[in-house]
This record gives sequence, structure tokens and C-alpha cells, in this order.
Amino acid sequence: METLRRQAEERDRVINSAGWEVHRRWMVAGVVPLTRPGTTVTSGPSTDEPRLHGVQPAELREHPAVADRARRFQVEHGFDPLAPAELNLLRTRNNHWLRKFLRPGWIAGLLLAVAPFPLIIGLQEESAIAVNIGAAMAVLGVVAVGFAWRIRLARKSEIGAHLDVLREFKDLYRTSR
Repeated sequence: METLRRQAEERDRVINSAGWEVHRRWMVAGVVPLTRPGTTVTSGPSTDEPRLHGVQPAELREHPAVADRARRFQVEHGFDPLAPAELNLLRTRNNHWLRKFLRPGWIAGLLLAVAPFPLIIGLQEESAIAVNIGAAMAVLGVVAVGFAWRIRLARKSEIGAHLDVLREFKDLYRTSR
């Protein structure tokens, strides 16, 4: 253990003498992440605002066509779609709906992907039990699809307009540059 510590210290000394720093927060087995001194490392593209389809919200706010559409959206819906607080709320609510959707989505996918096998085996071997198991799996898969679909509808009714206008902003920004 002592040799590993000495090797790590020697490695860090060599890296530092070359003008780099080891960024310990993001270390993974076999990978040594390096940064220049004074570099801020984040888990996302920016610490202040999210990127919207590869574009900073500040860039979108400065674009005349996007700013005009944002004002119209604010009149219709009562909030500024490019405000940092609203973008953060959108991210939070989108993550909430994603977490709710994943369980029934995965269950539906798994059940509907596996259900044909007992059905086919049961029909080939004339086994009523296997056919019933396959049919039950298919029915449960369809029920899970129903739950997932209702969750997607609820998500769309809550944040769909905001997501749609952000896509529209991206298109406006890209086409009129």
C-alpha cells in the first residue's frame, strides 16, 4: 500500500511540474483526469445556466426573433421561458417525470419483449400453462404501457408547452443567424 501511495505522489509531482493538476473529484479506476490550474470543472456544460440544445440561454435572449417569441410566450403562459429560475424548474420537473416514467416503461418493454417466448413455446408444445403465462405477461405489459402513456400525457400537460417553445427557440436561432 505504501508503494502505491509513493507512486501516486510521484505521478502527481510529475504532472504538477508539467503545469497540470490531478482533478481528484472525477477520478475513475485507470483514468487520471487532468486540468490546468484555475480551471473550473463541473458535471455539466455550465455552472450558471443549462445549455438549451447546445446554445446558452444568454445567446437566445439576445437574439431578436427568439426574444420576441419569448415575450409572446410570457404573455400567453405567465412566465419567461428563458429565465434561469424557470429553466431550473423545468429541469427539475422533467427529471421528476422521467423518474416516474422509467419504471413502467422498463417493465412494459421487458414484459412485451419476453411474452412471445412462452406463447410460442406453449403453442408448439400444446402447453396451456405456458400459453397462459405468455398471455399474462403480454396483458401486464400492455397495462404498464398504459401507465407509462398516462405519465407522458401528464408530463406534456405540465411542461410540454415550455419544452416545445425551447425547441422553437433553437430552430429560430439556427435558421435566422
